[in-house]
Amino acid sequence: MTTKLRQVMEEQGRRHVWLAELLGVSPSHVTRVLNGERQPGPDFKREAAQALGVASEELFPAEEAIA
Repeated sequence: MTTKLRQVMEEQGRRHVWLAELLGVSPSHVTRVLNGERQPGPDFKREAAQALGVASEELFPAEEAIA
């Protein structure tokens, strides 16, 4: 799930500290989201997408149901 977020950040030359500052969260929180250790909440998803100039659905595609 966080692979796309990390990819877009790398493409734009953005670092987790930059995103953390904009979102008002700790850099470790962003790192945990990027590493898949923490699920991002709706506010995080929306604000990260706005900061990066992409659709939230692009950064955080719905996970497919595992049968």
